Amino acid sequence: MVAAFIYCWSFNPAFGTPLFFEYTRGLKLSQNLIGQANASYSFGMLVGAFVYPIIWKYTPKHQIKIAIALSVTSTLSFLLLDSSNFFMLEFLRGVSGMLGILCINWLAAGVSPKGLETFATATLIGVYNIGTQTSGIIGAHLYSNVFHNSINPLLLIASSVTATCFLIQILFSRHTFKYDQDSESK
Repeated sequence: MVAAFIYCWSFNPAFGTPLFFEYTRGLKLSQNLIGQANASYSFGMLVGAFVYPIIWKYTPKHQIKIAIALSVTSTLSFLLLDSSNFFMLEFLRGVSGMLGILCINWLAAGVSPKGLETFATATLIGVYNIGTQTSGIIGAHLYSNVFHNSINPLLLIASSVTATCFLIQILFSRHTFKYDQDSESK
């Protein structure tokens, strides 16, 4: 269940090559501005790392729900992409991305069998990498060959796949993962 969650979380075919083409072809941004947008994303990730302890006061189940909701919202916000808001959208994507990564690391640590923590965590991070790579390949193919250079359908696919994490989270919170009783009582 956790591997399915991680794969769905990392499967985001709208970003990477399609977003780069949207920036260069659609918005006609220079390489300099695209680099600055990437810096905005990185700064958002840094802010996300500082925000994570704030949401730590919530139960693990709620932390994951917050991260999923922010990710779906930030992905859908790219439907409003234009030259006036791409820095803010990249920043928000960075914040939600970091919150997701930290939740994934927490999940991986929580389901790792005693004595096999490193192996289990590495395997689950491998699943994350597979999700990222396959989404990049599929996203580039769909963008070019199916959606005729439109990123909007990819954004809907990406947000839908991430939203399935809500369902997976419900399943593994009941069956696979034992939440810490102390944090549940808060």
